[in-house]
Amino acid sequence: MSSHNKKQNIPLALEEIPDTPNTWRLKTDHDVLGMITQEDDHYLARSGETPVGGKFHTADDAVEALIAEYNLHRHNG
Repeated sequence: MSSHNKKQNIPLALEEIPDTPNTWRLKTDHDVLGMITQEDDHYLARSGETPVGGKFHTADDAVEALIAEYNLHRHNG
């Protein structure tokens, strides 16, 4: 039998950060993937202090970038 890396669906939550307007934390039950901040007409994504991608047109695009970054580091770490 071969062991395949099976993709698991991990529940994610986007939560507002008290006292920080226009900023949300993207997290799983066990991890924080990063932060998303709305600035004017675009969104920025950060993993820790590191910017991820550039300017995103939608929050969904920023979320996707954080998920991709998280998966990249989780599987290569």
